[in-house]
Amino acid sequence: MLWTDWSKRRRAGEARDLLAAAGGIFDRSLDPHQTMRAIAEMAVPRLAQMCVIDLLHEDGMIVETVAVAEQERGLGRLEVLRAEHPLDLDGEHPSARAIRSRAPVADDLTDALTLEGVAPESEVREFLVSGGYRSVVAMPLVSRGRLLGVLSFFHTHDGHRHGAERMALMSDLVDRAATALDNASMYAARTQMARTLQRSLLPESLPMLERVSLSSAYHPVGEGNDVGGDFYDVFTTPLGCWLVVGDVCGKGPEAAAVTALVRHSIRAFAFVRASPAQVLGAVNEVMLGHALAQRFATVVVVRLDITRKQARAVLATAGHPPPVVLNHDGSSHCPNMQGMMLGVRSGSNVLDLEMELELGSTLVLYTDGLLDAGAPLRDLTSQQLCSLLANQAGVGPTAIVEQLERLALASGAGRLRDDIAIIAARVEA
Repeated sequence: MLWTDWSKRRRAGEARDLLAAAGGIFDRSLDPHQTMRAIAEMAVPRLAQMCVIDLLHEDGMIVETVAVAEQERGLGRLEVLRAEHPLDLDGEHPSARAIRSRAPVADDLTDALTLEGVAPESEVREFLVSGGYRSVVAMPLVSRGRLLGVLSFFHTHDGHRHGAERMALMSDLVDRAATALDNASMYAARTQMARTLQRSLLPESLPMLERVSLSSAYHPVGEGNDVGGDFYDVFTTPLGCWLVVGDVCGKGPEAAAVTALVRHSIRAFAFVRASPAQVLGAVNEVMLGHALAQRFATVVVVRLDITRKQARAVLATAGHPPPVVLNHDGSSHCPNMQGMMLGVRSGSNVLDLEMELELGSTLVLYTDGLLDAGAPLRDLTSQQLCSLLANQAGVGPTAIVEQLERLALASGAGRLRDDIAIIAARVEA
């Protein structure tokens, strides 16, 4: 009796240790594939000699299969067989029945008829027989009422050894695995949504412009669904070619919504107003009219007017770092510009600055993430950046943008602190 009690306590302690370890391992990754493999590796060989996880798509079809086996010869083999012979969800395979019933299913693989129902394909039957698998338990992965897939435990002993304690332990592990897989799937879905949203806030490609060569870069910094607030845009209207770089405070969906509002408002007003300052003033009133809960933005706008013999730029900035102007002779300067950021209060003190551009000159617009890349040890001012870009006569926009990207990464020891958006536009002769 005492031996029995001690044995039960030992098994209970082992089960607690296994579940505690499983929780830590499952939470290490928010990638669904890595989570699936971590779950399978946790189960082998503690609970089974082979573990198979079938992940379902929203349409109910199996979208991915991960298998881990104790025997080296089985590693990856079942995944290949599943790809060659997809699981019949209407068939007698225990995984299919567990999916349909949302309940555990156990099968004895030593029975020839059962084995044929589990594995109609001769290659799969041969794999199971040669591996010595004699029983299988398939359990549905359900989290928050949603069926995510099925986890199957294959054993080299018969099913009579699946006692109540063993089944309860497998069930607990499956519950934790379902929660971990659900979290990873939701995170992956939000990340994909964020990336799609991020792409929608930027031009799909830079336009082909006569007499203007363009290059751009965008580096968002953030995990998962942290959509950045930096943006850039290049477009043309009957009034000229427009260059825009801006930064909306914060990250996430709310910042993305403000970014979209600012970007598309600038485009709309640029069709009816030739003055960048007036465009920014109008956008400021639009932002205030939307009650954006202290979501402000800094923006620099440039309108280029290029003729056969000369080029003229009209610039305006709302709380944003001024552009760097690189002249064709290698000299550089940053215009002295001031203007209140957008979304703070009604009225605008933004003014236009007009300048003649020499043919061969390059304008560089950027967000403050470039200046702050090395903060707090080494942050740059616009004037310092201007000096670093001096003597770049003859260097194309692409090379300038790549140089600034390298500068940012070097300043931050290979890691960016904030989002960075850059546009370089060269007026060709």
